[in-house]
Amino acid sequence: MNLIKRRSNISALLLCAAGVALNIGLSALSSALSLPLYLDTVGTVIIAAAGGVLPGVFVGFATNTIKSLMDDSAMYYRVLNVLIALTAALFSKRGWHKKIRGAAAMVIVFTLIGGGLGSLIPWFIEGLKPDTESFTFMLYNTGYFSPLAAHVISAVITDFPDKLITCIIALFAVRIIPNEYKDLFRFKMWMQDPDTAVSEDSVLRSENRILSLRVKVLILFVFSLSTVALICSVIGANVHRKTIIN
Repeated sequence: MNLIKRRSNISALLLCAAGVALNIGLSALSSALSLPLYLDTVGTVIIAAAGGVLPGVFVGFATNTIKSLMDDSAMYYRVLNVLIALTAALFSKRGWHKKIRGAAAMVIVFTLIGGGLGSLIPWFIEGLKPDTESFTFMLYNTGYFSPLAAHVISAVITDFPDKLITCIIALFAVRIIPNEYKDLFRFKMWMQDPDTAVSEDSVLRSENRILSLRVKVLILFVFSLSTVALICSVIGANVHRKTIIN
C-alpha cells in the first residue's frame, strides 16, 4: 500500500512539474511572439481540474515562484494563480466545466481574478498613471470613470481573451484525458497507514465527522500555501515600493 501511494505521489509530482513547464513555456512563447496574452495559467487549470485543489495550488504557486527569478513582478501575482487553481478545482468538482454555462462562468471568474484583482497590485505598488494612448486613458477621458475604475475595467476587458483561450485549451485537454488516468494527477494521503482498504475508506469518508480527514488535510495545505503566497506578495510589494521611493 505504501509503495502504491509513493508511486502515485511521484506520478502526481511529475504531472505537476509538467503543468509548471507548460505555464512557463506558453508564457515565454506568448512573449516571444509579442501576443497580448499571458497564458501562464493553462497548466494550473488543467492540473487543478484533473487532480483537485492541492496539485493545482502547487502548480500555481510554483509557476510564479520560478517566473519571479526572471521577472521580479511575477512574485506579486502568486496569490492570483493560487486563487485560479482553487476556483478551477471547485468548478471541476461540481462538474461545471462539462457544461457551456459552467465553462463561461469559469472564464468570467478567472478574468475577474486575473484582470480585476490583478490590476490592483500594480496600482497600489506604483500608483500607475494612464498612458495617453492606452485603453485606460480612453475610459478615463470619457468622464464617467475615476482613474482606478478606468484602470480596473480596462484590465478586465484586456484580460478576457487570455482567460478565454486558457479555458478553451485547458478544458479540451481535460476532456481528452481518460477518466481512469485522472487518478494519477492526485496526491495520496500520507502519514496514515490503515490496516485495510476498508478501514482507510472509513477514515477518509466517515459520516461520523463533520469533515473527513482528507478534507481537513487539503484545507490545511491550501490555507498554508495561500498564506505563504499572500505574505510573499505583501513583503515583495513593500520592498519594491521602498526601492522605487529610494
